[in-house]
Amino acid sequence: MNIDEAIEILNGKAIYFLYDPKDESPYFEKYARKKMVKFNHYSGIYANEKKEYSFEEIIEGAEEIETVNILGIGRLTTKSYAFQIVKPVNKQAKAFEFRAKEYILKSSINGMVVSLECVPFIHSCAVISEQLTTRMSPFSEYPSVLQIKFGSKEVSASIANFLLNNFLFELKNTYNMEFEIDDFNRPNPGPFSNYNEFPREKEFQQLEKISKNLESAKLPDYDFNAVKLYLDAKHTLNEEVKLILLYKVLEYFGPTVLKLETHEELGKRLSDPKVNNPDSNYISSIVELVNKFNSRKNDEGMLKEVFKICVDIEILKDELPQSIKETITTKTNISELKVRIAQVLYSTRNSIVHAKSNYELKGNECKESELQQFNIFLDKAAAQVIKWHNRLPKHQK
Repeated sequence: MNIDEAIEILNGKAIYFLYDPKDESPYFEKYARKKMVKFNHYSGIYANEKKEYSFEEIIEGAEEIETVNILGIGRLTTKSYAFQIVKPVNKQAKAFEFRAKEYILKSSINGMVVSLECVPFIHSCAVISEQLTTRMSPFSEYPSVLQIKFGSKEVSASIANFLLNNFLFELKNTYNMEFEIDDFNRPNPGPFSNYNEFPREKEFQQLEKISKNLESAKLPDYDFNAVKLYLDAKHTLNEEVKLILLYKVLEYFGPTVLKLETHEELGKRLSDPKVNNPDSNYISSIVELVNKFNSRKNDEGMLKEVFKICVDIEILKDELPQSIKETITTKTNISELKVRIAQVLYSTRNSIVHAKSNYELKGNECKESELQQFNIFLDKAAAQVIKWHNRLPKHQK
């Protein structure tokens, strides 16, 4: 396909390009290099928005636009790409949207590249072609789009979900840059709607460092199910539902934690010289170990183990609800504190799930007035556990 054929295809989709290599018409613009085409889509009677693209980008766009598939909320794919509209939530994310043309946020895994783009060309062509832009201008309406370039691999909805979720999780929990999924045809208020939301200099200064670190590192292979539950919790406004989802994240890793602990203790027993000539005490110790494993193999027992092994309370204790923080002193045993927090979570979860049954309160449930703060703590604890699991060798996962 040559450039003239590509422009004809795209212009047939209600996309307008100003290009005339012969400069025969005063209504078209000429470029001396003859390697760029100016995209010109009108956004109003008195205004239009223009941006230059290379011939290669135009031709790729014409090839991709024939395979657009709308998958759901702000999500579409073509034969080589997947796109997800997102919007910034915190100041660090808003700093990127404000300076998006200066920085690239991208990471790769297994030959696929995930990036946060400022108005990617193929996405702009697709939303115009499918009439998914209310103001007829993707430039101002969709300033932040997550893009996956599959390269030689076949586009897969499940892989796209996995990569997009992992990238959002990594941005939030490694770089404090929080974005959330957005939909088509939703008014964009811009990077900030009032002065207090405007990023400060420190957020802008972090962008270059974040950009370099992301690009130099492989995208972590976080557990898909756990990250999905975590992001679902981030996107719900109901505090009780949020607690249930965060509980599920922590509960999800319970069997793994218990298995690792049991294998480690069993390994110590089997390394004893007595293994070759076991006496009754040695056999009893093995039986005791199995019984200990079985006694913890319940929801509350596994939740306690997850907190004891995976959660760093010293870092997170300032995020705890006030009623729990008030009980912490310099003499507080951290292991006992972790168990107590796990018990509070377990009881609170049960009080919500079994609210309509004859559930009897245990007296240690989180106060309703502190539920929001407890969820802030659980959010950070769940992120720690997901990262802990990712650091494990593959055979231990």
